[in-house]
Amino acid sequence: MERILFLFPDLDNIKLELGVLYFRTGQDVLAQRMIAEALENPDAPAAVKARAAEILAAADRNQRRLIASGYISAGIGADSNANFGPGDGATSASGTIDPSATGRGDMSFIGSGGFSLRYDLGTQAGHALTASAGFYSRRYVQLNDFDMDVLTGAVGVDFRLDRIFGGPSVLQVRADVIQLWRDYESYVTEIGPSVRLTVPAGARTALSLGGFAHYQDFHATGLVPANNIRDGSLLGLSGGVNYRFTERTSGGFIVTGLRKQADAAFEAFGEVAAGLVGQHLFLSPFGQPQPWALQADATAALRAYDSPDRAIDPTETQEDVRLRLGVALNVPLGDHVELTAQSGLESNMSNYEIDSYDNVFGLLLLSARF
Repeated sequence: MERILFLFPDLDNIKLELGVLYFRTGQDVLAQRMIAEALENPDAPAAVKARAAEILAAADRNQRRLIASGYISAGIGADSNANFGPGDGATSASGTIDPSATGRGDMSFIGSGGFSLRYDLGTQAGHALTASAGFYSRRYVQLNDFDMDVLTGAVGVDFRLDRIFGGPSVLQVRADVIQLWRDYESYVTEIGPSVRLTVPAGARTALSLGGFAHYQDFHATGLVPANNIRDGSLLGLSGGVNYRFTERTSGGFIVTGLRKQADAAFEAFGEVAAGLVGQHLFLSPFGQPQPWALQADATAALRAYDSPDRAIDPTETQEDVRLRLGVALNVPLGDHVELTAQSGLESNMSNYEIDSYDNVFGLLLLSARF
């Protein structure tokens, strides 16, 4: 590509592609120079200019010592079975939190946000200190017992390993804390370390490996007086592959494993899960410079508990199969604002009939990044 540019120095698309290549290999200064030259030509195609400006902004951010970023989001949701907790936040809170409500639908108002700080340590490799915090809040119109608030925080270090793996690579080490409230009462506190390694496996492929070791402290509440029998460790492992089919289309596969210990053996479990995700970017039908994004995901999980819950069945241990299908459309309304429409199906098939349920959900969210 460099030889082509030497022979034909006015090819702005080649300058852009070379700049993108430099950016992906961590050579931000060279990337900025190539992309800036591509932008200097007033006759360069609009699509080339838009993509060049996006990569140039990312390369510029990488050159700063202290980078702050954040987002805020608000919207509405509808569930056919509103007893399904959020997938983010405290891990074990995802699922049925009150079997007696199975089949009851409701509307809800949702708010979330977060910020992150990244400080470059000034090393040649690009290692950085990081800190982040976030919140999630959901308020139901009728089923107020399911109102939920989650606060998350993490501090740690990003170790850049580009030279070792021959491309953009990072080892993220974190200390995490998660606090969840249900109907304004403290429900669970989760704390512990986590680690994630992301490395290239070719020009279009990235691999990721992760793990965490958290301790969960559940709190007795008015709604769940015996909630603290769930106290114990939560260990997790994950591995994933992401493949970029084209500049606009990417997909991935992820597998996870969980091991939950609890004071009460019938609350302890092991879980394995696998999922597929995909994303396709396409031009706005209204002529906006920012592309729209269509995303889809599918997940299946098998959870097996350690011993029977004798209040339900004195001999049979609970086993659950969980399925999730989702689709989302992200519509940019500007450089930093987007509208997201999401819908999907969540299902839990259990040999304990009280824990079998389906939930069809829909979300409409307005988000801003800064």
